[in-house]
Amino acid sequence: MMKKMKLGLILTGFSAVSAFANSGPSEIASGVIFRFDDKVEIVNIFSFRNRPGIGVPVTVVPFSQDVDSFALRVLKTTKGAQCTPEDRPWFEVELEPVKKSLLKTVKPVPGRNSSYPFDVGILSPPVPTARYVPVSRISASDLPPGTSLQVLKAAIDLNGDAKPDIVYSVFCCNNPNKAMKCNYTCTKTWFLKNGKWLLHDRSQPC
Repeated sequence: MMKKMKLGLILTGFSAVSAFANSGPSEIASGVIFRFDDKVEIVNIFSFRNRPGIGVPVTVVPFSQDVDSFALRVLKTTKGAQCTPEDRPWFEVELEPVKKSLLKTVKPVPGRNSSYPFDVGILSPPVPTARYVPVSRISASDLPPGTSLQVLKAAIDLNGDAKPDIVYSVFCCNNPNKAMKCNYTCTKTWFLKNGKWLLHDRSQPC
């Protein structure tokens, strides 16, 4: 059985709580669906900037058109290893097992295998209206400045207008416009607030 992976990352936040506390999620993370022995878990949740309380709910947004968003609760948190003392602290989060039966059988997205069929977005506090926006429905004008469709990983609509309010991008650390065949990959997560894109989070290897 494949094991959960842990990564060494430098995570740099941009006043996430003060920027979003009253108008959306203060924590915007991602994870991976992991299926094994007829069970489903969400693993590799590394980018919470503040330690959530045990038992608090989050919204899980599958990056798949075939599964709606759903809620889970936090089971455990672990402070992550900082690459340097100057790095902002971050927390790995463990959620309760997924009971949604569809996730046991839904097909993987192209390029993924059955054990790890797709990634998910994770929002806290919960945003029940959050929905995945298929990449095929997104144009370059919908994205944050400097973000191309080539490096777009996923997008989430929070208000029901079918437009991205959260954008996840993955790109080569030495070339922000390239997403494939990288020695090292970096990420950025953006949040649209009052019509303006704010950089919520970014990561790079240690």
